[in-house]
Amino acid sequence: MAPRSTGSRYLIGTAAVAALGMFCAPAPGSAPAQDQPQTPPSPPIVVSEAAHEQFVFAHRLMRINRLDMAAEAFDRYLRDFPNDEKHNDGRYFRAELAMGAGDIELADRLLSDIGTTRVITPTAVRVLQAQVDLAKGRVQPAIQKLEAVDTDDLPERTAAWVSHLRGRAYVASDNLPAAARQLERAARVEYSQQPAAFFEWGQVLASLGQTDRAIAALGRCIAMRDPVLSPRAARLGADLALKNRQFDRAAQFAESIIENFAGSSEFPGAVLDLLWAHQGNGEHEKIIETADRHRNALSGADRFMAEYLAGVASFDLRRFEQAASRMDQLRRRAPDWERRPLVLETLARSYYELERFDDLRRLYEQMVEQHPDTESLARTRVIMARWHLANERGREALTLLREVTESGPRHPVWTQAMRQKVVTYEQLGRFDDALAGYTALLKEATAADSEQRNHWRLRQATMQMRLEKFDEARKAAEGLLEVDGLEDDLAAAARLLLGQALGRLNEHDRAIAVLTELIDKDGNASRVANAMYWRGLMQLVDRRPERAVEDLLAAGGSEVLESNLRVTSLRIASEVQRRLGDDSAARASLGLLENLVGMDRLTAAERIWLARYTANRARDAEQHRQVLRYLAPLLDNQDRLRPAVAAEADFLAAVTLRELGQRDEAIRGFHKVIGLGQGFGSAARLELARTMAADEPTRALGQYDLLLRHDGESDRATLASSLDESARILLRLARQFERDQRPEQARRAMRDAERRLLQLSLIYRDRRFSPLPELALIELEAIARGQNRADDARRAMQDLEQLAEDGPWKQYARAMLMVADGRSGSALEILRRLRDLPPPAELAGVVRQRIAELE
Repeated sequence: MAPRSTGSRYLIGTAAVAALGMFCAPAPGSAPAQDQPQTPPSPPIVVSEAAHEQFVFAHRLMRINRLDMAAEAFDRYLRDFPNDEKHNDGRYFRAELAMGAGDIELADRLLSDIGTTRVITPTAVRVLQAQVDLAKGRVQPAIQKLEAVDTDDLPERTAAWVSHLRGRAYVASDNLPAAARQLERAARVEYSQQPAAFFEWGQVLASLGQTDRAIAALGRCIAMRDPVLSPRAARLGADLALKNRQFDRAAQFAESIIENFAGSSEFPGAVLDLLWAHQGNGEHEKIIETADRHRNALSGADRFMAEYLAGVASFDLRRFEQAASRMDQLRRRAPDWERRPLVLETLARSYYELERFDDLRRLYEQMVEQHPDTESLARTRVIMARWHLANERGREALTLLREVTESGPRHPVWTQAMRQKVVTYEQLGRFDDALAGYTALLKEATAADSEQRNHWRLRQATMQMRLEKFDEARKAAEGLLEVDGLEDDLAAAARLLLGQALGRLNEHDRAIAVLTELIDKDGNASRVANAMYWRGLMQLVDRRPERAVEDLLAAGGSEVLESNLRVTSLRIASEVQRRLGDDSAARASLGLLENLVGMDRLTAAERIWLARYTANRARDAEQHRQVLRYLAPLLDNQDRLRPAVAAEADFLAAVTLRELGQRDEAIRGFHKVIGLGQGFGSAARLELARTMAADEPTRALGQYDLLLRHDGESDRATLASSLDESARILLRLARQFERDQRPEQARRAMRDAERRLLQLSLIYRDRRFSPLPELALIELEAIARGQNRADDARRAMQDLEQLAEDGPWKQYARAMLMVADGRSGSALEILRRLRDLPPPAELAGVVRQRIAELE
């Protein structure tokens, strides 16, 4: 449940409201309420001005949240005026303060024999007594008091608090269905304890097995950004979502803690929840990124688990060296960790993929000794079997195989040894020897069945392709396809080989037809992906870029295609998309490429394009930092880049540094770009002016003026932006001059601003520059209106009405013309309708301001 202090703060907040009438007791002289407790005769009530002033003083201290002083003031009141008419009200308020301070015993003493109150109603007393009962574990008395409260007669927020307390009491009595109903009622009301109500409601729903409803309730709690409850709700929500295999939802919950509550005790658990969510979604790159980013914030088993998951993700991404390094460090740092067998298993798999067979053998022996009878050891035995089959590869493998094959075809193991030998030749890239070996098998291995022989014929044709004997490969594939009863799988493989050979022989139309037949009929994902790769290349050669991209993306996205072909597919597809101007698709393709090969293997052209794309759409600091990560190798090795690429890298870096708050570095970067003179000078000067605008408006104006000299480099969009932005600086300066009582400077700045706005509205009326000319006309109208130049103000709005197409801008202009004609009521109607549309963001603020002025 929520911390006691949170609930106490709510009661303190309602004390003032109660005194104002929320819980008002009957007025003096009226009949007592039915629930008014009857008390024994008390000493005569004494009414004094001093008592009243002390009571009011204490109460007002509560209202301004000076709680310690309020407690002292009520203590003095209760001590000095025991017979005052509001003595029992004072006990109530003092008890409420004690609850807020966590002094439950004091609150209990004050409320245990409280008499009749005059300001606070018996209902309010009963609710506070119930809260004390709950705090002291007196559940049934609390329930009885709370159930006696008729919430229908209470204000909404007060009724919500009573329902909230009932929910807590029912939870304490293990009546969860009743608790859920009461907490739901409380959560539906907007009041100070609403986050706690949603959180506790979510807890109860989870206990009742209503997972989806619990997740929804917890999500509402998180959205309220309570520093204590929101992270707890997010952790519980993440756990529920993970158990329900709602991995995206679990990631959202965990990220809400990581992004917004980094100092919370829930942070380590949130990191692990996020890692498990990424694993559930197969997002291996995100696992590594998350584990590495938050490693230092974790400790103990949490850190070990994060590093283990990052190691597994590295392996799944085929980054075997990274996986081996991670797992080796983990086993050394956590020798007694319960997951150590799994760590060693992943390390063994990495050693095999890295061909570190000595390490693999030693690791296997260690596992046999230390972790017998484990599943990890059993799976590692499979890895060792593969190692023995490969026979350590290289010259040692061939030496062993040669001892058998040199004995001749009659040797009982000759065929088996030759088969392994040709496989070894293929793996070593000795395709001539592999081709000779397959030829020998077809000639000598007479006992082999037809399926095996057809397989060797296919491999023979494959080696011919590798050796660029394309015509021989074509003939071999065509001959294989003519074999009666050829297995479907071999036929499909032969068809793929035929399509490749035809493509290399420049018979593109026939190659595309063969590959299309394969794609339409074959069920082997790897072969289909390979066929799409080759068909994509053929269609690109035949100037069918859209179709080529479609095939290449399908190939690049196939996890069963060879990695190098996937990389090539995505690289070519993204380049074609960039040339076609399909930026969003190109970004997606490059994202797949980056996930596949890592950022380090992106080309300079890909990095600069990704940096530009990301910079144009960056909305937060992490996205800006991503821009710098793309640019880092380019900035460090500019002497190897073309000057234009180096200049663009500097320009993008400067813009990004400014967005990250590194203003001085950004300014130096813009000056550097301007000096390079590689086509980015105008853009750099504009961004330099924008960077200076807030803190150095005069220097910024100087940069804008340089742009406005029409030096031939600045395009019209830059000139329009320069007029707009410099005019706004001048308007700001004019207002400042007026405040500083410098009328002449204010007049000059205002006149210069008006001149620029006029130039913008008259020269740049093209739709391409909207909404700059429209905004300029609105500013001109405001300036003229402020200077009592009614004709100029009207002229500006007439111009806006003429300039704008039917829509919000034209409606605004018409409304302003109505105001000028004295028809403010009609104008307000138009403006209110316009506000409710809503209008474009640039116009929305202006509309709201004019409505406020007219109202």
